[in-house]
Amino acid sequence: MSAKRRWISWIVAVAAIVGGGSWLVRRAAAGDQKLPSAQVQMGDLDEYVSCRGTLSAWQAGVLIAPNRVESLRIIYLAPGGSEVQKGEVVIRLDVSGLEQKATELALALKTAQAKLSQAEAEAEVTHQKDVLTLVEDQVAAGTAQNDARKASVQSRIAGQEADGKLATAKAEVSAQQASGKLHSTAAAAQVQSLREARDKAAAQLQREQATVAEATLRAPMAGVVTYSMNYRNFNDPHPYRVGDVVSAGDEIAQIPNLQTLEVDADLEQTDRGKVHIGDAITAQAPALPEVQLTGAVERIAGLTSLDFSGSFPPPRIFRLTASLTHPNARLRPQMKVTMKVITRELHQVALVPARAIFTRDGHAIVYVQQAGHYQPKRVTLLGRNPTEAAIRGLGAGASVALVQPGTKAPRKTANPAGAAGLEGTQP
Repeated sequence: MSAKRRWISWIVAVAAIVGGGSWLVRRAAAGDQKLPSAQVQMGDLDEYVSCRGTLSAWQAGVLIAPNRVESLRIIYLAPGGSEVQKGEVVIRLDVSGLEQKATELALALKTAQAKLSQAEAEAEVTHQKDVLTLVEDQVAAGTAQNDARKASVQSRIAGQEADGKLATAKAEVSAQQASGKLHSTAAAAQVQSLREARDKAAAQLQREQATVAEATLRAPMAGVVTYSMNYRNFNDPHPYRVGDVVSAGDEIAQIPNLQTLEVDADLEQTDRGKVHIGDAITAQAPALPEVQLTGAVERIAGLTSLDFSGSFPPPRIFRLTASLTHPNARLRPQMKVTMKVITRELHQVALVPARAIFTRDGHAIVYVQQAGHYQPKRVTLLGRNPTEAAIRGLGAGASVALVQPGTKAPRKTANPAGAAGLEGTQP
């Protein structure tokens, strides 16, 4: 029995030595492990909602095709994106057919005017003849009346003959008056008809000349030319270009007021409750990464709409519009932008990179470096965004691990975007 006990004692002792050595090795390894770390710093934190959108102008001059023609071909366009001054020619349409028609209408107007002038002259001549004939008949009637008075004194028979001549003369006067009135009425009707034909030809010529003038589209205001999309060929939609055919009333181009640029963005349904009208925004156009834009939320749609720009089935999103405080002169409509809506601002709080926050038993913790080791410490999470977190419970200058101790550290650690100066290395 004593030999058996000695063997058991030896086994227990060896196990204790091996276990203790293993614990010492692990502890030493944990203390010497090189982990990426960062120092706690005091600063400001913005909680925000990210969204994407495009620039648009709420005030713009629109150039449209003339309304009086069915189709015209574009023969000239000012370069897209170029700056133009008010009154400068932006678009010219092919009006050779309209000009030919205008020439024909001008000739028709000239002919109608000539006919009218001739009819008016003939009417005047006829009127003068009728007046002269009427005067002659009236004179003859007066003479016949005098003769009738004289004859009635001389004899009864002579008086009757003179009365007959007087009646005939009066009848001729009445007939001439009726004839003159008939001539005047007919001449007036003919002149009126020719005048209406002349006025119609003049109106047609005026409309055609106005259409020719409208086919040269000029800038209604100074700005930058942006051409609209041509969807005539659904297989090849493109901005309008030389050679395209436009229909009456088609919008060909816009000249936006660059001082009225705003951001039209898509807001996820999960973020709708965080964003309010008046919230400050910051935005950046990938085409101009050095330009930082600021503004505020102006409008949020009351109902959701389908977003066909991404996956299928299309998700429902809220349309959001934000104004810009000082639009940069190099910005252009339809530029893509990334936008941050500031939902909360925290000032002078302890900041750590967002990836330094871990969770244990439902509580936020950080791993603080102490005497060469990383010890878990519970903290209060005040706020966070994708790159930084604001905490309470740890002072500035403390060093925290960016990966959980015991995990294999990456060979090269990239500095998180927006956390410049926060990340360092373990001393």
